[in-house]
Amino acid sequence: MHEFESFVYLDIEKTGSSFISQLLRKYSAEKEIRRDHHEPMNLLYDPSKFYFISVRHPLDCYLSLYSFGCGYDGKLWQRLEKANLGKFYKGTTESFNNWLNFVLRPRNAAMLGDGYNRVGRGRIAELMGFQSYRYLRLALPTCERLLAKCETRDDVRAVYTERKLPTFVIRYENFADDLCALLSGPLRNSIADLDAALEHARSQKRTNASHRVDKGRPDFALRERLQSEIRRREWFLYETFGY
Repeated sequence: MHEFESFVYLDIEKTGSSFISQLLRKYSAEKEIRRDHHEPMNLLYDPSKFYFISVRHPLDCYLSLYSFGCGYDGKLWQRLEKANLGKFYKGTTESFNNWLNFVLRPRNAAMLGDGYNRVGRGRIAELMGFQSYRYLRLALPTCERLLAKCETRDDVRAVYTERKLPTFVIRYENFADDLCALLSGPLRNSIADLDAALEHARSQKRTNASHRVDKGRPDFALRERLQSEIRRREWFLYETFGY
């Protein structure tokens, strides 16, 4: 979470969040209130502020997270390595499929962190995949408390509709255009030098980007069963954003 005087950026990991936060720090005309890296809003959130978030296709998120681990980095890699499961990080199609099969299973939710395994005493891990939870964790204030009451998909849909914070979304797949639309639209009065900010948004390289293990590898494919499983587990993101 990156909070300024009149707006808050909800910074989901692996969605271009480092780049967005650096741009805001450089060009915002407003005072920075706080920067809690990838942390959600608590009960003290200000509902009068403008909230926006960034999102990414769940499979793309998983590939980025896996690639990060293949570089021997990240909390998930550390947990799996400690549990003698570093064998997943070989960077091959087979090892990625095995890794994804592991992380999509609710019984392994404790390995993924962010309280995913605890919410609703494990019910939320059964109800949705980690990327959908990771989105809702930042999109909802006091997410764990709100989701703990959800028993069905309809319950999740209802609480999201009623309590969601973001009113603008930057899609990773349309990153530069969406970011420019945000800067020249809702944040126009909060940006000190709009032309420079727009140029920065369109021309600068992403920060903290993972070296993708599937780059330049047309043979890097997902098993048919896992294609169905990721759509089933990440139903919320597929449904909400039309992935």
